[in-house]
Amino acid sequence: MLLAESDSVLENESVYFYIDNNTITFKRDKIAVALTELQARLIFILLTGVTNKRDIIRMVWPDSHVSITDNNYHQLIYQCRALFNRHGIPSHVLKTIPRHGAKFNYAALGEGESPAEVQTIEPKNESKIVSALTRKQIHWTLFLLVMSSFTFYEMIS
Repeated sequence: MLLAESDSVLENESVYFYIDNNTITFKRDKIAVALTELQARLIFILLTGVTNKRDIIRMVWPDSHVSITDNNYHQLIYQCRALFNRHGIPSHVLKTIPRHGAKFNYAALGEGESPAEVQTIEPKNESKIVSALTRKQIHWTLFLLVMSSFTFYEMIS
């Protein structure tokens, strides 16, 4: 995922994600969708390539992930799908990975999958991304980075 001209916008070939106002814009259809704080966290996490349900829950609800149930996770996925559907975006843009979690499905937008495109944040832009986030967003973004590193470590061990 590349950082756009503004420090508060994350961009790839398919979407703009506006950090400051929790909005995602689908480039091809030029459709902007306003998100709640939790929906924005979920979409941001999925756009960065995290797919594991437990990791997603820990990152979306960092202060209360122990008390959050799978039902909360499934409701949030459902709410996002319904919201996208109301705006003419295919609901299967959020794809469930059975017994694992979920992912952002670029193929549903009529575009191919590009894992490297959504999982890579160029090192020179990391400081710009952090400076664009609010304090609340910095907390869960740092948590995301730590959990991604932990997940990677588990995979190679």
